[in-house]
Amino acid sequence: MRSGEYYRRARAKHKCHGRCSLHPALPVFWALASDSAINILGSNRAGKALSLITFGVVCATVSGIPIGALIADWFGWRSAFGILAVVAFAKAAMLQLYLPKLQIKSDKVSVLQQFKLLRDPVILGHVCLSILLFTAMFTTYTYLADMLEQIPAEMDHFLAWLNDPNIKEPTLLRAGLGHLWFVTLHPFDDGNGRIARAIGNLLLARADGSTQRFYSLSAQIQRERKAYYDILERTQKGDMDVTGWLEWFLATLLKAVEQAHGTLDQVLAKAKFWQQAATIPMNKRQIKVLNRLLDGFEGNLTTSKWAAIAKCSQDTALRDITELVQYEVLQKTAAGGRSTNYEVRHYGFKR
Repeated sequence: MRSGEYYRRARAKHKCHGRCSLHPALPVFWALASDSAINILGSNRAGKALSLITFGVVCATVSGIPIGALIADWFGWRSAFGILAVVAFAKAAMLQLYLPKLQIKSDKVSVLQQFKLLRDPVILGHVCLSILLFTAMFTTYTYLADMLEQIPAEMDHFLAWLNDPNIKEPTLLRAGLGHLWFVTLHPFDDGNGRIARAIGNLLLARADGSTQRFYSLSAQIQRERKAYYDILERTQKGDMDVTGWLEWFLATLLKAVEQAHGTLDQVLAKAKFWQQAATIPMNKRQIKVLNRLLDGFEGNLTTSKWAAIAKCSQDTALRDITELVQYEVLQKTAAGGRSTNYEVRHYGFKR
């Protein structure tokens, strides 16, 4: 096992032991602090007493944790604990000197009688809420610091791999790995997916060895967003076996290339069509409808659809169609009668 991995596991183990040993002391602290504050200020000012206790704890939490982290970064964790111990002893001495002496006015209550208080749904609800609150708080304290410490180191590792001139992986697989690696690190609050797709495109451009690329993997991923998020979730929540992710990535890349080929074929066919039709006289309506047909018109072209697209009467639409049929730009399909419709003859028409 690597020394860094051993250190991280040992630190997590010590943190877990520290949290567990701290938990029994918290209820005692809250009970004594709240009761003492109420006794000092009086029962008629109980709300203010509790708010002061809570405010002090919040201030200590908000300021103490980052200050302790800074001290640990500058002087080491032993110094941070040493300074904390000195502050704790100083605080204990101040409490001994300045805290008024309190007299216990209530009778002693057995432990069994105290447990009977849990039958009260209000008290039981407060206990459950406290358990949830402190569990969430200490879970955050335990794991958030580790995450914040590891991300910069992991990003340095990732950037070194990304810019390493000595490539060991196949270039297309490298693009998929780079995309997955960055989106799994998730270093930013927002925009991680877009940056990951940009990194994938960068690695694909390096793989192509060309500054020109006619396909867009990002656009294809946007078209398959649900499948994209599903495969990411399966990969990240499993044992990080990237085989399934790479298979999906390469299949999506192939679809992006095929989509680009289809688009280019359509553009070239349209350009060739207009090159062939350059000498044929056409009005604006005919040009508009033909462009619509060449861009991928769904359904059959009828006289009524021509009139709707060109925004003209059906008689005008019929004249436009008849002229193009005579020039053999359009031709009738096999359907006849009321189902008569037309299609483009791409080449070979008269001039």
